[in-house]
Amino acid sequence: MFKFPAAAIAAVLLAAGLTVSPASAATSDSHTSTDNSKLSCKLDVSVSGGKVTVSWTITGATKASIDPLTFKGGVPLKGTQTIDASGGLTIMLVAQDAQGHTVRCSADNGVMPTPSPPPVVGGSAGQQPA
Repeated sequence: MFKFPAAAIAAVLLAAGLTVSPASAATSDSHTSTDNSKLSCKLDVSVSGGKVTVSWTITGATKASIDPLTFKGGVPLKGTQTIDASGGLTIMLVAQDAQGHTVRCSADNGVMPTPSPPPVVGGSAGQQPA
């Protein structure tokens, strides 16, 4: 039995003007700095019913940011935050050590963004081409 890849199915649906909103999906990413082997990040993003849960672990960093999340004070080295999200969402974690070395992790919620309507070709809006 032949199975179509999920990305191919999503591309066909997107071309037809439809969007895919999975009931649950997950992506993750992890990296270690090439300049400092003690500087690393791990990022997990999961989706369930319109809620996106972001979990992360950072080691060896003195400061970090996780876009689009917000924090009072600084980003904790380990944590979880749940946010409401509709449409496509990419989470970007950037961690930096005291020497200025950085490491980046990114993951998305697996939902394709809603496409823009196609442009009107020929004539002005509301007029039919001759």
